[in-house]
Amino acid sequence: MAKNGIKTALLERGPFPGSKNMFGGSIYRIPTKKVFPAFWKEAPVERPVVTEKVFFTDTDSAVEMGFTGQRFAHPPYNSFTADRARFDPYLAAKAVQAGARLFTEATVRELIYRRTDLTAKTASGVILDDGSRLYGVATP
Repeated sequence: MAKNGIKTALLERGPFPGSKNMFGGSIYRIPTKKVFPAFWKEAPVERPVVTEKVFFTDTDSAVEMGFTGQRFAHPPYNSFTADRARFDPYLAAKAVQAGARLFTEATVRELIYRRTDLTAKTASGVILDDGSRLYGVATP
């Protein structure tokens, strides 16, 4: 959004982006490269993922389906594992570089709404835990 001239705010509850994450995750190349071309060459990704698995679960059973693609073990890869505490600061820095404003140690306590007609309302901002307010441009 910031790249396209839209005023953009990033709100992070911790002292830096990713500081509150307790796990990693998968970063998929195709959708991510649309915003950050060739990101895997500079981003703090851990390793390429060669096997993908999906589990369908019930209360006492599960079905597992998997797919292994050996081509995924070679550039440009399909997806990567990432430690979010390392990957999130990378993404936040890219957003700030594009013009976004980063607010750290900011927890949203409440949404601010504006009426769009007699029965509808649209979120137009947030109230942070310190009482400060950030407003956005609400569209009907």
